[in-house]
Amino acid sequence: NDGLIGANIKDGELLGYYGNGGDIKIPLVQELQYAKFYIELQQMRFGEKISYQVSVSEDALLSCLVPKLTIEMLVENAVGHGIEPKESPGTVQVSISSADPETLKIVIKDDGVGFEGKNGEIKLPLDLPAAGSRHNRVALNTVYKMLRHLYGTEYGIRISSFENKGTTVTILLPK
Repeated sequence: NDGLIGANIKDGELLGYYGNGGDIKIPLVQELQYAKFYIELQQMRFGEKISYQVSVSEDALLSCLVPKLTIEMLVENAVGHGIEPKESPGTVQVSISSADPETLKIVIKDDGVGFEGKNGEIKLPLDLPAAGSRHNRVALNTVYKMLRHLYGTEYGIRISSFENKGTTVTILLPK
């Protein structure tokens, strides 16, 4: 029963996050916390099947502002489309570093099933899927469009995927 109470608390925190209006950008530390809440909910559901790792190269990066939901949506995508369909347990890794003195680099990597029939870079925006597909591609296209709108073409998102090996999403943002 404690797990159920924990799920309700975490779910309430996550719902509060989604409903929290105001700022489009939030501190990276807050965005990582919400991605962690999502993972904790999925771990209650799937148990040991999902592991999650976060590495930050320097603490100062945690105060950088990032668009709200960016990391959380991509972690959710990694779990739902990469790890869940995988037969064995899987891992989602989030790595934060500086690409250069002016650029924040966020990498979300999973060892899930990857994009079906794809091996290498995935061109964005993604084409809409055929009817009946298990992928609607909304999250990746939403993040792509949001970053384009906020930062133009200088920053953004890159995806590479290898079928049955996993997907890596790299985001570059101004610090």
